[in-house]
Amino acid sequence: MSMSRVTAMLTVLCITGACAVPAAAQHDLHNVPPVISAEGDNPDLLHPFIDPLAFDPDFQFFAPADFDSYGDGPEANTGWFATYDRVYIYMSRPENQPTYTEGDFTWGNRYDLGYMSDEEHGWLFSAWHINGPQAVDVLRQERINVYEEDDEVYGNVNAIVLRGGGGGGGGTPVVGQPTPGVPLQDTNDPITGARDYRLEDYLNVANVSSFELNKTFRCNQKHYGSWIEPFCGVRYVNLSSWGNFDQYYRYDEETAIRVPLGFPVPIDLADTATIEQFIRNQTSWVNHMVGGQLGFRWFKQKDRWLLSTDVRAFACQNFQSFHYMSAATTTYYDGADVGADVLYEWNEYRQGLDGHDSEFVIGTEIRAEAAYAISKAFSVRAGATFMDFGRGVARSNNLWDNSEDVILVGCTFGATLNR
Repeated sequence: MSMSRVTAMLTVLCITGACAVPAAAQHDLHNVPPVISAEGDNPDLLHPFIDPLAFDPDFQFFAPADFDSYGDGPEANTGWFATYDRVYIYMSRPENQPTYTEGDFTWGNRYDLGYMSDEEHGWLFSAWHINGPQAVDVLRQERINVYEEDDEVYGNVNAIVLRGGGGGGGGTPVVGQPTPGVPLQDTNDPITGARDYRLEDYLNVANVSSFELNKTFRCNQKHYGSWIEPFCGVRYVNLSSWGNFDQYYRYDEETAIRVPLGFPVPIDLADTATIEQFIRNQTSWVNHMVGGQLGFRWFKQKDRWLLSTDVRAFACQNFQSFHYMSAATTTYYDGADVGADVLYEWNEYRQGLDGHDSEFVIGTEIRAEAAYAISKAFSVRAGATFMDFGRGVARSNNLWDNSEDVILVGCTFGATLNR
């Protein structure tokens, strides 16, 4: 009877020990960032906030690179990572432009910041800013009186030069100071320094900012050493666009003629017109796109090279706001010759309009990069990027056309830390 009790007690102790050791080992195994409680809860799975020193980095970022030419290569990095890319990108023009099939290049910046835990999940914050493009067609339109006798050039009335010569010199420069008693509108253009209008047609003037926060996961290593990291998250894109189209008219007592942008004033009217009118039409759109996205990142280490591809698909609701303004300046002269005096000018704000609208936007973003490891944690890289807003973006002078597509494609070059 006593032997049975001893045997039973030993059996219970062995079973208890066998259960307790794996439990303790499991707890110790996961007692690294992110911390998992004894009940198996992982609070860091659901939010991106974590101690900056949680991964116990050794800060030896420029130690020799760790790569292996054989087998499946080194393990994928964990802990904090950051990337920066300078972007040279092409943006398509608005559809209402005669040259809408073309586009314009501009510069931008792209940043990634995040971490991947030893538990094969983490967070990724990504931001874009594209400053431009600034494609503007400008025509200098000579005004009726190319010379205003009361104007001064650099403080000296004798320094004015007429077409074909003349003028004088000397005087102390006084930039931006009109002659006392002469209205500012009657003086020379502050940029060209001449009596003319600059007629502007905005071909492609815009900028883009994008912010996204993604929850990332890392799948088991695939054959031949590649990895896949699916992610999902939220995205906000701000695309602002400006439109401008100027018009110029000349009148005589019986005739009013519109001079299209890019064409000179007809000779027969240039000799008789005593009234001119400059009209500026401006439109500005702001697109606030808010929505969600799904995507994945594929990468593979080959010697010192890390090849990677990112694919994103997003859907957003676009909350649009616009402002439209039309203004006119009409100038009356006492004659049609180059030295005619200005009788008076009339400035008129013809129309101002503000409003809001909304559209649904779908789009995609694709990145492809090749990074070369300089040290253990530091790499330089170059690649290509493509972004397409398939519909739902407003950016033209036509207020009734608020659902265009926008294509951006270009190249990138930058650096990575621990990725």
